[in-house]
Amino acid sequence: MPQARQPQFPSQPSASDAAIEALARQTYDACHPDDTFDDLKRRAGFTREAAGLLRAWTRAARSGRLGPVGSTSPDQALAGEADALAA
Repeated sequence: MPQARQPQFPSQPSASDAAIEALARQTYDACHPDDTFDDLKRRAGFTREAAGLLRAWTRAARSGRLGPVGSTSPDQALAGEADALAA
């Protein structure tokens, strides 16, 4: 009988994961002045809608649609935000 693989979880996020989250956080906070990325992360544990929004923002940051990771100003992020969320 084959043995099931044990999932491997990193003990801490890699630098690229932290940079991607920072880009998503910076852009989300700039686009939503009445909300914060931390609040969205908290709500994601309770509602599917919030979880989907969190995945969408993270996916957009990872794909580069919000700009290059680590070098985006809020103005640059806002300029590319509409295209990123429309895709």
